[in-house]
Amino acid sequence: MTRTAKNFAMGVALAAATVVLLCLGLKTFSTMQFRYWERTLKGPYIGHPCLETNLGLPSSTLVLESADILEMYVRPNSAVPLLTLKSPHGYTKWVHCLEARELTGASSNQVWAIHEMRLKGVAEASKSGYKILVSCDWDNGGKENGLIYLTRNASFEKFALGW
Repeated sequence: MTRTAKNFAMGVALAAATVVLLCLGLKTFSTMQFRYWERTLKGPYIGHPCLETNLGLPSSTLVLESADILEMYVRPNSAVPLLTLKSPHGYTKWVHCLEARELTGASSNQVWAIHEMRLKGVAEASKSGYKILVSCDWDNGGKENGLIYLTRNASFEKFALGW
């Protein structure tokens, strides 16, 4: 191999390594930025299980990697959206009322109305569970984003909203 060919090969290898390091750096920065944003969210709120069965049409849906389907329902004249998890065959596994009730100690004092909420995507899927990105319009923050936390088996855990 000639000296020019060796220099060219070294240049290509150096350029490839630079691109890989740049991509890793951007991914790390993006992850750090997401973690910072997540720490600024209001909550967590836990809401409560719901027995509602006549839900109408969902305002948004999201398919998880398990093929289960999350559905969000925002009902007229209600400040509490409903989140459901359905099997791939349409069987409802659970329904949860997303009530943003602020808890202080053993007492509950303030409930913030949520006027709109939409499922946007899976922000993170890990061994510990899912973080579902949502957009919302609520009384304590306006038009913001937030996260719904599900366990690894897709049980509801909590949610938090931007302000």
